[in-house]
Amino acid sequence: MIPAEGGEARQLTTQGGERGFESEDGDFFYYSTRAPTRICRVPRDGGAEEELPVPLGNASRWTLWMNCILYVPEDRHNVIELFDLDTHQISQVAVLPEDPGYIFGMTASPDGNTLLYGARTEMIFNISIAEASRRR
Repeated sequence: MIPAEGGEARQLTTQGGERGFESEDGDFFYYSTRAPTRICRVPRDGGAEEELPVPLGNASRWTLWMNCILYVPEDRHNVIELFDLDTHQISQVAVLPEDPGYIFGMTASPDGNTLLYGARTEMIFNISIAEASRRR
C-alpha cells in the first residue's frame, strides 16, 4: 500500500493475496488467497491478519459490499450468499436461474437490490444482472 500523499510502499499481506478491497471506513483491507482458498483481513495501519469464516469456493468469486461480503459458496455455484462482517451470519441473497459457469467481477448496487457479475459460458464472456432479496 502506498499513501495517496506519497511515501514508502508498505506490505499488507504476509501469505500472498489475489483480490483485495479496502473497507468503506478505511480501517481494513480484505483480500483472498488461493492456497488455501480463503478471505482474510488486515488492519490498514498494520497488525495481524485475520481469516474470516467464509465458505468461499474460488478466490475471485467475491466482493466487499457495505459491511458484508458477497460470494459464491464452495458447494453451490448458482447461489450468491452474504456474510455479515458484524454478526458473521450467512444468508442467501440470490439464486441464479442456472449454473452461470465461471463467475467473476461481482459487485452490488448501493441499495443491495441488484447484483452485477460477469460469467463465462462456452468460452464467451457475458455480463448479467440478478435481483437480490437483501436480508440482514
